[in-house]
Amino acid sequence: MDRLQRMTAAEDRRPRGRPRDPMVEPRMYEAALAVYAERGWYGFSFEAVSRQAGVGQGSVYRRWSTRGELLAEAVASRAPVVPPIDTGSSSEDLALLARHFLLNYREEIGVVGLRMVLDSRTNPELAVAFGKLLKGARATDARAVVRRCFERGDLIGPTVDLVLEVVSGATLSHVLYTPPADPATAGRTTAADERFITRLVTSLVLQE
Repeated sequence: MDRLQRMTAAEDRRPRGRPRDPMVEPRMYEAALAVYAERGWYGFSFEAVSRQAGVGQGSVYRRWSTRGELLAEAVASRAPVVPPIDTGSSSEDLALLARHFLLNYREEIGVVGLRMVLDSRTNPELAVAFGKLLKGARATDARAVVRRCFERGDLIGPTVDLVLEVVSGATLSHVLYTPPADPATAGRTTAADERFITRLVTSLVLQE
């Protein structure tokens, strides 16, 4: 019996009927995000996550068969929920969506998302996990915001997905190429952010 099998067997010998700790998986998700944000895909392992979370490796192996599955679930657990955006104004809706993207790109989950984009280009296992995230409910909610703008006849652009790529991509570029936000303004946009958002929305929306 190898070391992992002994660890798993030991954990499975807990008293019958004792429920699993409901906080184990949330701890694993937080640990997975922290490890991946710091080390990237090549430093991301079940061992590193279990050590960061303070749980046995057997707990990790029982729940996930691949690193990609664990990371995808961890990201999904923290992925920002697109708020219900439907003000009746396409300009205001897109501004709210861009603001939502911008603030979240500056959080740890934004760093994780950017790493996943880059790492998935050369890692098939991660590419599969990342592809599932792109088809998730949160991406669908963002598309719905843009689709309503099209239905009002207010947008310049051929497709919903292309406009969404412009909004999310331009916002990411703004975050990457502007100085880091002052910690005192955490969770809020700056005057420079708002000027960028105004220019972005103006370039996409026909005069309302």
